[in-house]
Amino acid sequence: MKWVARWVARTPARRRLDRVSVVLAEAVERAVTTAFTKLNGQVEAAISLEVDRQLQEIAAAVLAERLALANHAPESESPAAGKVCHGCGAWKPADQYEKNRATCRSCRRAQVRARGARNASEADRPSLEPQPG
Repeated sequence: MKWVARWVARTPARRRLDRVSVVLAEAVERAVTTAFTKLNGQVEAAISLEVDRQLQEIAAAVLAERLALANHAPESESPAAGKVCHGCGAWKPADQYEKNRATCRSCRRAQVRARGARNASEADRPSLEPQPG
């Protein structure tokens, strides 16, 4: 059987096929290398742009937070002595809040009044049930 393999390797068709496959492999390797080089530069540029964009967003958020604290908090009190209301967005001292609440008392009163007015207006609406008579 070994002599068959040697005979097949010596045939001219086999030698031409080997040369074609080597040339084809080199061409494919060059194409892949070229494409990778082009894409590698594009990928690095895209990653760099995305990192820069995210860093700018983080810096803008931190700056906005610091400016908000500086604009709302009185300088004489520390920021821990109060907090920013979730209703009106203004900084108020801690005594303006009920325990474990993020909305100040005046905003909560306004919410309760609005809810009462809304419920009263719903009571004045005609019901969907048929009226007797």
